[in-house]
This record gives sequence, C-alpha cells and structure tokens, in this order.
Amino acid sequence: AEARAECRLVGVPSEHGVPSEAQLEAAWTEEAKCLLLASPHNPCGTVFPADALRACVRWARRRGVQVVVDEVFALSVFEDSFTS
Repeated sequence: AEARAECRLVGVPSEHGVPSEAQLEAAWTEEAKCLLLASPHNPCGTVFPADALRACVRWARRRGVQVVVDEVFALSVFEDSFTS
C-alpha cells in the first residue's frame, strides 16, 4: 500500500524565529499533524532557548501533533549553549 500526504506549510509570525504558544495556537488548524522547527534557524541564525523548545513541545502534546526539528546547523553554534 502506498501512503500519501499533502504538505501545507503555515507560517507562524514570531520574534526572531521563536514562536510562542499563543502564536502556535493562533496558527493551528484541525488538519495540523506536525510542527516543524528549525534550530538553529536559517537564515536568521536564531538558536531556540530550552524554555522555548519546551513550550513548543508542551503545545504539540496538548494538540496531539508530532514535532520534527531540523538541527542541520547545530554544529555551527559557537556561542551560548544548544539544546536538542
């Protein structure tokens, strides 16, 4: 059997690429199945603070959506700490 899915990206306005729970909630629809995060964020280079990642995970659990995190630039973080 072949699995098919439609991907529709919904931008979430945020400060420096880090969405708040309220911003995620405002963008959420019943069709949402996944929250895609990029940290460090390209092109702005924002590294999600640990508390912001926890807030995203908390929101995703409440809504029953999967979290996918793109950390392809993780080895490029030279300042502060990186939370995966």
